[in-house]
Amino acid sequence: MSTLGDVEKPIIVKFRAEAIPDHTPIMDFIKNLDLFGVHFNIRGENLEADYKFIENIRKKHPKIFLLASGYLWKPEAVKRVFDIGVDMVGVAEPTIKDSKFIENLKKKFKRL
Repeated sequence: MSTLGDVEKPIIVKFRAEAIPDHTPIMDFIKNLDLFGVHFNIRGENLEADYKFIENIRKKHPKIFLLASGYLWKPEAVKRVFDIGVDMVGVAEPTIKDSKFIENLKKKFKRL
């Protein structure tokens, strides 16, 4: 990953929330790289997002650009991660079957 710091394009690195028990060493390492941000897939059990995980990351690293994805398919889920302090939300899987999924999610989110 250290070579990413030499690239002159905006780069976001991606991790899965439950891949390792503690992301602190990785986050401490990458905060010294010239990265645009970090993307965490916060997919938890039972088709639920792991909000506690992303909340802990935000508290420990308040200045890093943070993108979250993983079961954030309802407007309430999107609102919740934005309220936590996430800068951007990513949605992928539902768009495979529904090309208007993001458009509809955005409309519902605006009504909250």
